Amino acid sequence: MESWWIHLSAMLVCSVEDWHCKKISLWKIIVYGGLILLMEAGKTALGKQSFEGMWIKCVYGALPGLFFLFLSRVTKEQMGYGDGLLILIAGISLGIWKITGILLLAFAGTFIRAVYLFSKGKRKAHIAFVPFLLAGMAVVMLWEWEGKA
Repeated sequence: MESWWIHLSAMLVCSVEDWHCKKISLWKIIVYGGLILLMEAGKTALGKQSFEGMWIKCVYGALPGLFFLFLSRVTKEQMGYGDGLLILIAGISLGIWKITGILLLAFAGTFIRAVYLFSKGKRKAHIAFVPFLLAGMAVVMLWEWEGKA
């Protein structure tokens, strides 16, 4: 549960910047990744998770982020590298199933926003993706929190 606050805080900071500036500063992503790396190493060092379990979670959790980085490259950054890096970091920490749920919720929100913009005649509008990642992450966190209560 403690990692959720790091994720949500970092996503909130990045969401505000993505919404207003349509980009994310690399230093914010590096700080987020460093905090997650320290947290994962600390959980392993304290015996809260096995090294093998952490390794498997990290490798599979990284797959969606790697896919999005590839997608950024192929689409010439129609979906930015920052989005892919945030998904990569979150996936490494949360694992494949949680990041998949977060992405599904984020895509649903993005779709609703796109339909709204399309109905207003804004066919070429840029849609910031990180705010929807934040919303998806909050829903998955609350879902997990309710399941433990």
